Amino acid sequence: MAAAPSAASLPVSRSGHRRRIRRALLALSLTGLLGGTPAVAAGPLPAPDTPEAPESIRLATLDWPPYTSARPQPGSLQTVVRSALSASGITLSSTVLPWRRAIRVGLKDPGFHGYFPEYASPQMNGLCLLSDPIGQGPLGLVHRVDTPVRWSTLHDLKGVRLGVVQDYINTDALDALLRLGELQAETAMDDATNLRKVLGRRIDAAVIDLAVFHFLIQSEADLRPSADLLVASPQSLEMKTLHVCFRPTAEGERLRDRFNAGLKTLHMSPFSQPTR
Repeated sequence: MAAAPSAASLPVSRSGHRRRIRRALLALSLTGLLGGTPAVAAGPLPAPDTPEAPESIRLATLDWPPYTSARPQPGSLQTVVRSALSASGITLSSTVLPWRRAIRVGLKDPGFHGYFPEYASPQMNGLCLLSDPIGQGPLGLVHRVDTPVRWSTLHDLKGVRLGVVQDYINTDALDALLRLGELQAETAMDDATNLRKVLGRRIDAAVIDLAVFHFLIQSEADLRPSADLLVASPQSLEMKTLHVCFRPTAEGERLRDRFNAGLKTLHMSPFSQPTR
């Protein structure tokens, strides 16, 4: 009688063969021998490097075209400020407010870093850290064509009814004479109101930036028909430089210095006159 076949010589079904292969592969992977590569425990992949979000600052401003504007088209100084900050890796968030509130918020609200534009003046010493100039504008007098105001020095303006805007800096000499009462001025909330008062003969001359004057008589519906009745005095009061006012803190100084560095890289001249 032939000997009984051993278990190793018995035929194996295909399904049993597959099960043996799977068990062998599993054993190899668990012992780190599969393909000669050590087994690595599964785990989350490392997050890819992400660039740091750019620093941002918030500045208050006012509706004072053509320099700054609440309209969709930004004013000339808004463009300069945004470009200078961008050159230093800082993004700008600006909020348009009435002028008095813009000053208060820019200097006192912890959510703001300053405001713009501001004239250079001794009045601002200690109140804010002024940037390098971001532009300039001619400050002058506007009067009616048929009632000209002739003057060569400020003392010639005694008896002239002037119009100024509340909380605006004018010139150091003019503001000093107004404080002393040697010159008289009525206060309005904005430049357009003063131009209307000149047209209505309620004041003799308005103290106004001449680029703002030309913009208003071309854009304000009620002033445009009377544009030919108003004229700027041939003699200007002063060419004023315009600045960003940063809060007088260590952080304000750091931001002011970074802004100035960015301003120096601009190919455009910050002193270019706005379009009239």
